[in-house]
Amino acid sequence: MMSEVADAQPIFLFGAGGHGRAVTEIVRRGGKYRIARVLDDDPQATAPDGSRVAGGRELLPDLARDGLRLGFVAIGNNADRELVTMLAKAAGLSLATIVDPAAVTASDARIGAGTVLMPMTFAGAGGSIGDGAIINTSTTVDHDCVVGDYAHLSAGVHLTGGCRVGARSFVGIGAVLGRPVTLGERVIIGAGAAVITDVADGVVAVGVPARPMTQSP
Repeated sequence: MMSEVADAQPIFLFGAGGHGRAVTEIVRRGGKYRIARVLDDDPQATAPDGSRVAGGRELLPDLARDGLRLGFVAIGNNADRELVTMLAKAAGLSLATIVDPAAVTASDARIGAGTVLMPMTFAGAGGSIGDGAIINTSTTVDHDCVVGDYAHLSAGVHLTGGCRVGARSFVGIGAVLGRPVTLGERVIIGAGAAVITDVADGVVAVGVPARPMTQSP
């Protein structure tokens, strides 16, 4: 795959599904990187440009030997994204941070390696977003929020200032954290929920206001 910007840094992309296509579009518009190779564990997958993928996770060590040491893991599932990221790191590879040109980030906001900020997202002053996170389209992470590693905030999620989202948690589309609340690790928040109290590790919470439903795996 070729970028429209000749001097863009070449990277690999792991993930040829819908999330991979979305990330590819951000890379194309951003101009900082170009995708030189696409990997996916599905041997029938096609790269965003229609070509066949080069292979799957078994090729990660080859990338380092070929000098393609920087890339991005574009997998929507939190656990799978973390696993492939760990394999990439073990192979001596590093992960890029992908920020859409239409995203707004405060000058002191920390955005971790392997994290993507989709179009029209906002990361506020004093905040921190961990490694391998997905901040999806039109989501706001206001001032002093902390989002853990491999968390996924779906499209249209809004976090008021001072919220904390634990590692590997998933917040469904359109959900709102309307007070400075804390979500534990591996929490699942349902679509459209309004969270106004803390949610413990591993809990699934849904509704308005959000209430625990069951324990997640």
